[in-house]
Amino acid sequence: MKRYLLTIITLAAAFVLADAQPGQKPFPEAKPSKGVYEVVKQDAFFPTVSYRNDVVYATKDGIDLHLQILTPNMGQRKQLPCILYVQGSAWMKQNVYSCVPNMARFASRGYVVAVVEYRHTGIGPFPTQTVDAKTAVRYIRKNARRLGVDVNNIFIW
Repeated sequence: MKRYLLTIITLAAAFVLADAQPGQKPFPEAKPSKGVYEVVKQDAFFPTVSYRNDVVYATKDGIDLHLQILTPNMGQRKQLPCILYVQGSAWMKQNVYSCVPNMARFASRGYVVAVVEYRHTGIGPFPTQTVDAKTAVRYIRKNARRLGVDVNNIFIW
């Protein structure tokens, strides 16, 4: 078993090294756009989470686009970092409800989580999906106060 595992690790390292180009710059480090960010303590835990389902963030081509919004229930209200989750589906029709239980775990750690629904390729050609995701970001920023979101701490996943 150890020998098998060592072979896999060696092959993985060979692929990584083979992919590197001479003189290639390292991948840039992510930095906050405003120079300010808040790290949520991992010992913070909120036992209950509010779930607002099917919040319409835009109507495009006669189709309502929705957000599934999860917010930690906090005694003291403050602006929280937000995870905007764009679920992968190869640009096909999404099942945005399937990830809600897992995203609730992030909300219980002190994040506002918004799961984005976009128009799939059957009804909107690429780059419609990225346009919809950007529209969702604008909606979150515009409604940040009401949603309890810190506009300087919105993260796309």
